[in-house]
Amino acid sequence: MIGTLVLSLLCASHAAGAVERLAPWFVVEAPPVVQYGVGEGVRVTCVARGDPPPAVTWLAEDGSALEDVPGLRRVYGNGTLELAGGAAPRPATLRPATLRCRAANAHGVALSRETTLRPGTVHCTHTSIPTVPHAACCSLLATRC
Repeated sequence: MIGTLVLSLLCASHAAGAVERLAPWFVVEAPPVVQYGVGEGVRVTCVARGDPPPAVTWLAEDGSALEDVPGLRRVYGNGTLELAGGAAPRPATLRPATLRCRAANAHGVALSRETTLRPGTVHCTHTSIPTVPHAACCSLLATRC
């Protein structure tokens, strides 16, 4: 029942032989909380699919789209958000930030769950998690703190 409901939301109606078009959906979302060490860089990724392929952007708490800030933040078109590390972080980068990922195409818009970026002192170990066959484009990283 749930699978049928999801498919009906994602698939636009079409006649026999017509090309199927899909509203965006997330294949990979950033975790609810991302902790990173002060002065260390961090990357968070959000991957969406749809037909046509959706444009993926990161949104600030006020709903505005994040943009590149030289030496501080880089927003990639593939859904990756990168915060640069450095020996002396700026005070504005030391506060937590809650962000969302937005995927949009001609058939709809999808918003990810909220992700809170928390700078601080973190000692973690990283373990690679193999990807599932249908998501071969994406590798995941598990963090144990």
